Amino acid sequence: MKKLHLVLLSSLLLAACTHPAVSVVSPGQPESLLDVATQKVTLPLRTQEQVDQLVKHLEHEQPANASLQCNPAVNPLCQAAQETLQLYGISSQLEQGTQDTVTLVYNRIAAKPCDNRFVSNHYNLTNQNHKAFGCSVASNMVQMVTDRSQFTDPHILDLPDASNAVSVYDKSYLKDSK
Repeated sequence: MKKLHLVLLSSLLLAACTHPAVSVVSPGQPESLLDVATQKVTLPLRTQEQVDQLVKHLEHEQPANASLQCNPAVNPLCQAAQETLQLYGISSQLEQGTQDTVTLVYNRIAAKPCDNRFVSNHYNLTNQNHKAFGCSVASNMVQMVTDRSQFTDPHILDLPDASNAVSVYDKSYLKDSK
């Protein structure tokens, strides 16, 4: 009987130490407020005007990548489209097909609103933060950034930026010390 009570007591103690199955999402990170969607635009490649339409699309906004469904050896317009994509520095895949089309893939990043109103949390056995904790700060941070792709694909400090900083340092500080 004592062993049964001991087993029951120990199982109750272990059950009291475990966390509930309810997961609480912290809205305090700006990444949790971003929504990434993909948009595909398919353009035909049958006339020169349609290749010019491709150029207008690329001048307006550059896609993340592209897919050509044609044969450049047979269709000179396909070759012109492939050269145009290379000229704009867009990575493209060449797929054999009879459709003679180019598909431009755009990645759209939008900021989702968070629910930053007060939510009563009076019955909080696990002592979790409110669901709106940090929501206003994260929402304001995401709204301040105009190029939201910096959150998902940040620009790395590359050579031109570093050489700029070195030249400013050389002109400003080393000239004064001589």
